[in-house]
Amino acid sequence: MHPNGAGARRGSECLVMLRAANDRNQGAIVAKSRSELDTILDELAAELPMLLKDTEDQDDFWMAFTGLSAAIEDSAHPDDLDYVRQRINSMLNASGVIPPG
Repeated sequence: MHPNGAGARRGSECLVMLRAANDRNQGAIVAKSRSELDTILDELAAELPMLLKDTEDQDDFWMAFTGLSAAIEDSAHPDDLDYVRQRINSMLNASGVIPPG
């Protein structure tokens, strides 16, 4: 991780906010609308360059990114999962990031 831990804090803060929003819905995760998902995915895409810069190695990056993307997938309706995964893969491809094989 970057010496100051900025990437870990930023990623975990986003995850905490997403989980808190889900928790406010009577303790159960309520599926986000496509519009809400787009907003969250746009925010993740905007954070991606800083997350890449702030993490020292690929393992740290993938731990942070997987936590964030999993939280988004968890908040999606089953009908939107393919859409969310396509958006996540597109943002990784656009940033030149190759998922571990």
